[in-house]
Amino acid sequence: MVPLLKMESDNTNWITFHDCLIWAICACNLDEHLTEDSVTDSYIQRGTLGGRSPQARWDVDEKLVKGIIGVALPDVVFNEVKTTSCAKELWDTVKEHYKQCTLVNLVGLRGHLQESKCDEDTNVHDHFYLLTGFRQQLIAMGETVRDNEFTSILMLALPKSYHTTLSAVSAACVITKTKPTPDMVSKLTFEEFDQRKVAECKQQLHDNTKIQVEALSAESQAGRGTKRKGE
Repeated sequence: MVPLLKMESDNTNWITFHDCLIWAICACNLDEHLTEDSVTDSYIQRGTLGGRSPQARWDVDEKLVKGIIGVALPDVVFNEVKTTSCAKELWDTVKEHYKQCTLVNLVGLRGHLQESKCDEDTNVHDHFYLLTGFRQQLIAMGETVRDNEFTSILMLALPKSYHTTLSAVSAACVITKTKPTPDMVSKLTFEEFDQRKVAECKQQLHDNTKIQVEALSAESQAGRGTKRKGE
């Protein structure tokens, strides 16, 4: 039996699961059970095999297909569809269930992708990875998020302090006579973010050193003052 992808409980891998399941069923030459609810001509034409009639072989394969689908479903969905009478009805019910769930998920993911903004104190690497994750989930669910659209989403997600970076992206595109891409925006934005972090660390080190020097100086002066009084 071909290993089958497990359906995620949040429904986000439905498209991939759908395609993998059909691929697995076809690999076993059982795909007729997804489209027909009674014994087909192909079974009848092969006649009795191994002492089993066409109907008997159909019934055995029906149970096999239902088992393949059933074990890959989350418990909640399995309990909803386990009473279906045949593999076709089971598959049709599963598809309808996830069609409704997918619509809800698509709307939610689209909203997250387009509305998620990066605050000034947010790690830009983490935020871009988050947006990339939303995009990949949408693509896995059959949606199209083209590069030009995703590029605009990345640029609009940046806080005001990155306007210089966006200007650099525009300038680079003018020079190379190309359109901005997600990789280009990510590269320049990450470089700017990393440079800021390095500058912040240097400033923090400088401030800490200054505080330590001032503390040592104050301690030294206090020590000299105490010594004079003793004399």
